[in-house]
Amino acid sequence: MDVEFTVSLIENQSLGTPWAENDEEIMVMGIGGSLTRSLQLATTYMSNWLMNRYDLNTAEATTVISTSMRYDIAEVVTGNMNVVARLSKEVLGQLPAP
Repeated sequence: MDVEFTVSLIENQSLGTPWAENDEEIMVMGIGGSLTRSLQLATTYMSNWLMNRYDLNTAEATTVISTSMRYDIAEVVTGNMNVVARLSKEVLGQLPAP
């Protein structure tokens, strides 16, 4: 299998966690010692991403997350659990342009 991807370095805009984008979604990873902590981190990091990228306040970011975000459990086999928060670009397209 051949895989091709692009990495962009965005200086001075760290979320403190990995995040990724494909044609359909934005994905933010929460990596912690438990599934609960990983879920909390993924939610917090996505909220921060929304507030930074779209200039939303906490209530607005919470509304987007609570109505549109979905989660995947990406890893549970090591001491660090990984939960991926996903937001559809279709949903993001309804927000005011950044």
